[in-house]
Amino acid sequence: MPAAPTATPASADVRIRRVTRWIVAVGFGAAAAIYAVALARPEIAPGYEPLETKKYLHDLEVYGGKANVVAAEFREWFVGLWHGRNLAGTVAVLTILTVLAIRFVAARLPPEVESPGQRVAVFRPRK
Repeated sequence: MPAAPTATPASADVRIRRVTRWIVAVGFGAAAAIYAVALARPEIAPGYEPLETKKYLHDLEVYGGKANVVAAEFREWFVGLWHGRNLAGTVAVLTILTVLAIRFVAARLPPEVESPGQRVAVFRPRK
């Protein structure tokens, strides 16, 4: 009967690199596709933008103070992240953050050690 394969830290690193490469490839591929589609679409004609009028900004400030104006501007900025070319940049940044988070968590995991009679290593902190 052949011995069970043992996982080494090197094989775990290879798996982490393989997973993060796939995430980067899919994320940047999606960002490139979104950017290409956004370039093909015509820009929406400018219309009425309430945050660009002094009266609207004044009314916002009267009813809710400066915090209300800042919140309205933040909301408009955040909504703008999910359309057109800005969406492609958002997807690319989220891809990078995902890869960094996975690598950060993977670096903190204890190394896997398997013996022929044990399938998964158990990490038990000292009391």
